[in-house]
This record gives sequence, structure tokens and C-alpha cells, in this order.
Amino acid sequence: MKKYLILFLLSIFTLGMAFNYGFEELEDEISMKINEEKISSDYLAAKSGTISLLTNLRQQNDSFYYLLTNTATGIELLNEYNLQQAKKVANQILFIQFVENKEINLNREETKKLIEEDLNSAIKDSNLKEEDANYYFMTKGYMNKQNYINGITYDRLYQTSINKLYNQISSSYEINEEEMKSEYENNKENYMQKSTSDIEIKRFENIDQANKAYENIINGLNNYEDINKDQTQAVTISLEDENNEIVKMVKNNAPGYISKPLNLNQNEERFIIKIINKKPQKQLTLEESKEQIIFNLRDKKTKEYFDKILPQEITEFVNNSDIIFNSKLF
Repeated sequence: MKKYLILFLLSIFTLGMAFNYGFEELEDEISMKINEEKISSDYLAAKSGTISLLTNLRQQNDSFYYLLTNTATGIELLNEYNLQQAKKVANQILFIQFVENKEINLNREETKKLIEEDLNSAIKDSNLKEEDANYYFMTKGYMNKQNYINGITYDRLYQTSINKLYNQISSSYEINEEEMKSEYENNKENYMQKSTSDIEIKRFENIDQANKAYENIINGLNNYEDINKDQTQAVTISLEDENNEIVKMVKNNAPGYISKPLNLNQNEERFIIKIINKKPQKQLTLEESKEQIIFNLRDKKTKEYFDKILPQEITEFVNNSDIIFNSKLF
């Protein structure tokens, strides 16, 4: 359900919500002001992809590029495209501000700092020269590293705002015992423990090591437990995935079964698997299901909020917002 709600929000703000806006002559580096928050022209250019679009068009169809950039009709079409992209950006910024207006801290400065630290670390680890790094930023539509960091920060804040709003609304609902009992009794099929199996996986560097170990186990020369102890991992797997080869093997064999060497990752390593036990599907009790029941009930209530209340709240916030586009750019 949470995935549905996130997709719901993404669709609203990707398609664009209608809002009133005006035009003013702003500084060249500013594309718009949204409730006094200034959005850079570089960020809009990167999000719209206009520079990349025109560059590719010039290389592939010079005649059409000329018509688009040197005729009144073409320029009008470009302006309309840029305005539509600006509205999409404005919608995302408005949503970020809307969430912050609900006293949800998105940690803007900390987010930006972490992005910058991760980027610097990635550049250092890859031994990229400054000119190569700048070329990478330009392929993403940004003129330099700082503009790239600013742009990625907005993208991260937008995703964070969706998740934090969901979490705040969901956690605000108190679920009582009667609600839990009703949910459990009416939807018992949703509260089942899936069939699982505990297995052990032994890793070997190559096929020869694995074959020798397997033969020694089968012939009784070595105990399974004594071989490759430091390369043995205990794992619990679900038996619901019918297309998984390991699941098929476990389903078709009894506990205690030891597999022949398997190639699981398409390299020289080989693996021997032992089935420790198999646990069939079973009905969970109300007590065992409580955590999942609370999550499900909160999720349903949050969906109702997103469907009925949130659109009204956003509309009111947007109607009270001041949105100005730079008249030099449109």
C-alpha cells in the first residue's frame, strides 16, 4: 500500500498540479521564486534537458534545429516546453515546502552536506581528473559541481518529503484492540507464516575443492560439519518462489540432504547446500500478527488521508503560495 501512496504522489507532481503564477524580471541565474525560495536557472535547465535536447537535435537534424531556434513558431514552441518543465519543477518545490509547512524537518543542510561528501569521496576513489568530473556534470545538464550538488539535493529532498509525510501520517493513527481483532478475524489469510527452510551454504573457491569436499562427505571420509567451517553461512529462505532453483531443490528433498556443488554466481566459486529443516505454512495467532496488523490498519487509514484530505490541503497551500517565473526565460 505504501508503494501505491508514493506512486500516487509522484503521479500528481510529475503530471503537474494547476496553480496561479506570475512573471517578473529576475536575476539571470534565477529561473523562479516560490514563496521567496529562489530556484536556479541551472537546475531548471538540467531538469528540462533543454540543452541536451537542442545539442542532439543540432547533430541529427540541423534544418529542424534552425527552424526551432530561429523562427517565431519554433521559439514559441521552446518557450512553451520550458514553461511546462518549469511548472513540474515548481510542483516538486511546492510539495517540499508543503511538507516542511507541516513541521516535518527534511534536514536540508545535512542532506546537502552528505551528498557533497559522497560525491567528493566517489571522485577521489575513481581518480577522476577535474576536467573529467566537470564533463560528467555537464552530461547531466549541470555547468559545475556545485550546481550538480544543489540539483541532486532538491531531488533527494523531494523523495524524502514523500516518505516522511507518509511516516508522520501513518504513525499518528492509534490502533485499538477492537480494530485489531476485527482486522484479524476478517482477513486471516493475510496473517500466515509462509513456508520457509533453514539451510547452510558452504563456499569453495573452485570446482575442484568443492568436488573433493563433496566426495569426502558422501564417502564418509569427513563429516559435513567439519569442512570449511569459516566459509559456512546459515540462511533462512522462503519457499514461495517457484522459479528459484535453490527453492526447487529444497522442496524436492528432505532435511539432511546435501547438494552436489552448485554454481550460484557464474564465476569459479562453488557452493554446497545442506537442508537443516523445512517449516510449512501456518496460521499466525492474533498476538503473533499484531505488528503487521497495526501496519496494515495504519496504511489503510493513511491511504484514506492521501485520497481525501491531502489533495485539499495541498490545493489550499498552493493557492496561498506566491509563484513567480523569470520573464527573461519564458
